[in-house]
Amino acid sequence: MTPDAGTWARAGGHLGEIRRKEPHLRSKIPTLWNDLLIVLSARQVGAMLVTHNAQDFDLLRRYVRFDLHILS
Repeated sequence: MTPDAGTWARAGGHLGEIRRKEPHLRSKIPTLWNDLLIVLSARQVGAMLVTHNAQDFDLLRRYVRFDLHILS
């Protein structure tokens, strides 16, 4: 699935919000782009996201609602 222009725009909006609300995470923003595009794409098709990356996706979950399963 390829993110459309609207998905990219929403991702930018969410990342801007994270940057404003959590300035200590500013250096992490570039690495969150792909994760957030995955989140928004999964949500768009109603899929649950399954990952080992608990830290980044738990952070994103504070800003975007999506189904998440963390593998141990």
